[in-house]
Amino acid sequence: MPAGDELRAFLARMLGWSNERAVDLALLSLALALDHAWVRVHAAASLTDIEKATLRLVAIRTSRNLSGAAARLGMAMVSLSRLRGRRKLPPMMLPDHGSHR
Repeated sequence: MPAGDELRAFLARMLGWSNERAVDLALLSLALALDHAWVRVHAAASLTDIEKATLRLVAIRTSRNLSGAAARLGMAMVSLSRLRGRRKLPPMMLPDHGSHR
């Protein structure tokens, strides 16, 4: 069972929820909170930095892989990869967005 599925099952048991959509929304809320905290720590020097970091996180979260995220952002994959190497990104917990990051 992939890590995302294990987390979903754990949350469902702990919260007593049987509705998969409710669990997915809880995971999304947690992921957004982690993203927000990451931006505050790593990219809050200016509004421009906050915007750039937020766009990058959204592209990474919503793309199938890093190459797709870089293409959406109009930047080289190596540049996005360097960002990931310089700063540990928040965990990707959404379903279907697992180890291919």
